[in-house]
Amino acid sequence: MSRPWPLTPKGQKTLLWAGFLISLALVLPASWVISQEQSRAEVQQLIPGQVSYCELAQCGVVSPLSIEVLPELLAVTETEFGVRFKIQVVNQALLQGDREVWAELRSPAGERIESLRGLMSLSSKGPQFIEFFFTGTAVELTENKLFLGF
Repeated sequence: MSRPWPLTPKGQKTLLWAGFLISLALVLPASWVISQEQSRAEVQQLIPGQVSYCELAQCGVVSPLSIEVLPELLAVTETEFGVRFKIQVVNQALLQGDREVWAELRSPAGERIESLRGLMSLSSKGPQFIEFFFTGTAVELTENKLFLGF
């Protein structure tokens, strides 16, 4: 009775080469996944000369970042110094990092009342928010229009 083919010297050499070629072939998908993860960690930062504004209620999905703005989920906290508010966003591209976001509070006539600067901290899990601080009152915030700049 002869030995099974995988136990012969020729079979062992063939299986060794097959295993080596399979492991080389699996390096390509792994390098692709690593490059995808690296691109998510590099959040495109705000460029001051190229800021485009959209009204909070009409922002929707901000295309360069794949961030969806949820205007109905506005958390407002009034203090003696002003109003701190958060706008919830959905991180569709699973970006990770911090990004500055600008905002303008305008009257119904279109006059600028105050310019705001906020920080958006993005991660792959949990709810994501943009936090702002406004020096007026909550009533002023709700009576006027808020524009976000990305």
